Amino acid sequence: MRDGIAECLADAVNEQNHNPNRLTLAYTAILKCALLALRALDLRMKPVRGHHIYAMESLGETLGTDSHEVDYLRELAQARHQEMYESRPVTDGEVEEAIETATALAHKLDTWLKARGLLGLKTKGA
Repeated sequence: MRDGIAECLADAVNEQNHNPNRLTLAYTAILKCALLALRALDLRMKPVRGHHIYAMESLGETLGTDSHEVDYLRELAQARHQEMYESRPVTDGEVEEAIETATALAHKLDTWLKARGLLGLKTKGA
């Protein structure tokens, strides 16, 4: 799954991709970080309504993400939803902020996994 995070980030920073796709890729990288942190603790999200938000909210408990960043992740999920279902335009600033957040979270995840001796290990379902 870490490879998937890196691939999403690589595609998100590619300016040849359109902003809505770049935002979705950054969002997906963030979601994968949340899911991998849960899997590292031998937990899994059930595919229920709102599971993306629940996974992102879990970052406060797993990686120690502060409440302001969790609030931003909720806003990002809403922006992604509006873009997908209501064709809301995505600005360059929104894309850049999402990419910065995803990149920082991926680094935080690596540090967290390393501190637990899990970096480089396969986790169940990953």
